[in-house]
Amino acid sequence: MKTPFQPQDPLLSPLETAAYLNVSKQTLAMWRSTGRYRLPFVKVGRMVRYRKSDLDALLVRYSTGITQQASLKVLPNYQTENKAIKLALKK
Repeated sequence: MKTPFQPQDPLLSPLETAAYLNVSKQTLAMWRSTGRYRLPFVKVGRMVRYRKSDLDALLVRYSTGITQQASLKVLPNYQTENKAIKLALKK
């Protein structure tokens, strides 16, 4: 299922996406190559990016036993994790 592109929809790197979904970069690469979870991505040359709205849709799609509204409340805090990733990369 494709999510309509929204101009203000941020594109996340594989490292940021891995942190957001709490998986490894290698897991994301495996999902891309096998098509598992049908997670859409953008690829320009060698650069791979993921739309945040597609990640949110994936989490909602695979959430079980809770409402969509509740599942959005348990998503990781992207802003906090993004800062932590940037700090880790600077070291």
